[in-house]
Amino acid sequence: MEEIFKNFLDQIPSEIIAKTETHSYMNMIICRPTSYIIGLEACFEDYHFILPTSDPPPLKIEHRLHHFSKGKLIPIVPETRILCAKPAPTRQYIAMMVKKEFLTDISRECFGKAELTFSRTPNPYSPQLVHFIGRFEEELKEFQDSSPLMLQSISVQIAIQLIRESGNQNTTRPKKQLDRNYIERAIEYITDYYNAKITIEDICQEIHLSPYYFMRMFKDATGQSPHEFLLTVRVGKAEEMLKKGISIQEAAKLCGFVNSAHFSKLFKKVMGIPPSEYKRSYFIIGK
Repeated sequence: MEEIFKNFLDQIPSEIIAKTETHSYMNMIICRPTSYIIGLEACFEDYHFILPTSDPPPLKIEHRLHHFSKGKLIPIVPETRILCAKPAPTRQYIAMMVKKEFLTDISRECFGKAELTFSRTPNPYSPQLVHFIGRFEEELKEFQDSSPLMLQSISVQIAIQLIRESGNQNTTRPKKQLDRNYIERAIEYITDYYNAKITIEDICQEIHLSPYYFMRMFKDATGQSPHEFLLTVRVGKAEEMLKKGISIQEAAKLCGFVNSAHFSKLFKKVMGIPPSEYKRSYFIIGK
């Protein structure tokens, strides 16, 4: 983890790091320092957020002096030069880094635009954001990184909350058309590769979405999970094959089912009757 956030940690004096409670996982590092770095200019390659619990010292951002107050979220975009010129009495506060690629991906998936533009006027940070940060820390304290899905889920919640509370205008941007585009691309991929052993990860890699967001969005749009939709497509393709006289065993194989028994069970669930009965009734009616 030190290597992932090396750019950040290399700019923090060792005596401050030694006194700071720090928790990190993949795309996020959360620190609880008891003092600010005074007289040393820093420039980080990732998104930097400060949640002060007391009025912080004046902060120079790109050589312009800013005065912030406690309870207000301070967002700083990557490659921005910052400097605390003079000390101030400080209680423990939260400072965090979020990987640039991760936050822009979340912004694109949830709000339709990767570019993040923060408000010049800091907004109050919410109890919900503090709660999510606390859950992230508690998960690492109690379970380390043994439950990556849980940590990933909490990280996504923190990222979304940070974007919302930083005054980012993208959060109000309509995204229905963008969602439809993702759904259409996913359906096209499923339809093209229905007979292969495709997974959620395969689909998400193709359309460039995270599995967590994609599954929720797909279910909202279609009323089915991606897996349920894939099975429906496979049954529909198998139905077409049965009508052409292809055997049940061959149809099951060509449509990607594990075996004919598995195929028969799902076919009956979708169509209401077993494939053998369907095929028999189809040809009787056809005659």
